[in-house]
Amino acid sequence: MLLKDLWQVNILEKRLVEKREQLALVADGKALAVAIQSTYQPEEMIEAVRPVVATYLKATIAEIEAQLRILGVEVSAAGDG
Repeated sequence: MLLKDLWQVNILEKRLVEKREQLALVADGKALAVAIQSTYQPEEMIEAVRPVVATYLKATIAEIEAQLRILGVEVSAAGDG
């Protein structure tokens, strides 16, 4: 890895941690709300979109991990440091 790439690695690592935390919250059934024009929607709607949100977060995590690998960073599973 080049020294000039360290700033990018740092930014990507922070995003990766954030997205992994968000995925854990969504998967645990927490911290997800749906609002349409400032009106929160019922639990049924939240449950309908939960799998879509989880899939989106997983794809985002995979993209970030791929970018880190291109920069020469070994990416471990969530929680492995």
